[in-house]
Amino acid sequence: MHSDDIFTLDNIHTALSAYDYEQQHDEPIGWCIEHIQALTDVQICVSLSTVDALDLIYPSPEIIRELGNPTSETWQFINTMATSPTDLAVSAVALCGAFRTPDNDVLAALAHLSGKALLRLHREAEIMSGFDNIDEARKRRQLGGINRSKKINGAIKLQCREWAKDIIERHKNDSRSEPTKSGLAGLVDDKYRSFINTYPIETPEFQKLHPPGRDILPAAAGLAGGSIYKWVGDMVNGKRSTAQKQKLPGVVPGSGLRKQRVCIYAVITPTPVKNRVILTGVIVNFTNSILFT
Repeated sequence: MHSDDIFTLDNIHTALSAYDYEQQHDEPIGWCIEHIQALTDVQICVSLSTVDALDLIYPSPEIIRELGNPTSETWQFINTMATSPTDLAVSAVALCGAFRTPDNDVLAALAHLSGKALLRLHREAEIMSGFDNIDEARKRRQLGGINRSKKINGAIKLQCREWAKDIIERHKNDSRSEPTKSGLAGLVDDKYRSFINTYPIETPEFQKLHPPGRDILPAAAGLAGGSIYKWVGDMVNGKRSTAQKQKLPGVVPGSGLRKQRVCIYAVITPTPVKNRVILTGVIVNFTNSILFT
C-alpha cells in the first residue's frame, strides 16, 4: 500500500463535505457527488473495492498519468472492474477528495472518470428503457456484461504486468539482455510468491488482488501455459536476436546431415578434393553421402 492512496472512504467524505453546489453542480464531477450522496458507507466501500487495487499497484502520480491515457492498462482495468455508473462515480469522487487543489493532470483524470460515469449511466438508461419486459439475464447480456474470469483476474493480472515492467526495466538498466518469456514469467511468479508470503489471506493487500472467487495462483502459474505466463508473455520477444549470438573464429554453420535432419557447426579444414571438406573427422560431400576419414 502507498501512503497517498486515492480510492479511500476518507477521500470520499472529504469531497462530499467540500461540495460547492454553485461551482460544481453543472460539472460532471458535481453529478457524481450528488449521485453518491445518498449511498451508505458500506455501499461506497463496495464500489471502491472494484478499483482500490490500483492504490496497491501504483503510486498516485502514476495512477493520474495512467488515467490521462484512455488506452492505458489502467483504463482497461477500470472498464473491466467498475461496471456500473455508481462504481465510476465513486472512483471520481475519491479522486476529487484526494486532490483538493488539482493540477491539470488531475483535472484531466477527473474529466475522464466523471465523464465515463455519465456516459455509462446514459447508455444503461437507454438500453433498460427498451427492455422492460425481458428477464434480468438477457438485460445483462444486452448491457455487455463482463466475463467473470476477467473480473476476478483483473487486479492480479495488472499487478503481474507491473512487476514484469519493473523486471524488464531493471534488465535494461543493468545492460542485461531481455528475459525470455519463460524467464520473465518465472521471475514474476517469484514476485507473486513473495507477495503472498508477506501478505496473508486475511490482509487487505491480499484481498485487493484476490477478490471472491480468485484463489491463490497454482504453483505452475509461471510455467508455459500457466496464468502468469499468459499474462506477461507478450511483453518480451522471447527470442535472442541474431546479432547477439556469439560466433567462434573458424566455426561456420554447416549444411547439416540431411539423413539425420540436424543442423551442425563445423570446423572447416581444406582438402585437395573438389567439393569436400573435413568436418572434425567426418568428410561430407555435397551429394549427401557421408564418408569417414
